[in-house]
Amino acid sequence: AAASVLERLREQQGSTPRDLGLRFRIALLPSRSEAALAQLWQAGADVLCHPGLGLLYAGFGLPEAEDRDALAAVLRCVDGVVAAAAGAVVLEAAPAWAKRGRDVFGDLAGALPLARRLKRLFDPAGLLNPGRYAGYL
Repeated sequence: AAASVLERLREQQGSTPRDLGLRFRIALLPSRSEAALAQLWQAGADVLCHPGLGLLYAGFGLPEAEDRDALAAVLRCVDGVVAAAAGAVVLEAAPAWAKRGRDVFGDLAGALPLARRLKRLFDPAGLLNPGRYAGYL
């Protein structure tokens, strides 16, 4: 592809719809991309899909500042897509109020002990962004 096309894809991957937008990175098996993509589109997301990598970047705009009902609807949608695809999600971009009380790394389930070990290995004194890593570590 032309360099301009690749640059536009990079821009889209890092963009967030409007100032009030949310951007999620969803990792899943490539075979589950099609169903996840359809659900996200139906919910009104702008989606960039890398099916070979099993990655979806989903952007949602929120209608107004601190619209908690709209936020809850988006989070339910994304959580449902991730659960159905047995995938993982990271909330990459969101207004500060939308991140409050939510682990932006999603549900780690059985991987939390591994995340704890990694945190202890690379940050033994617990100085780097305490409480902001996966599982609020």
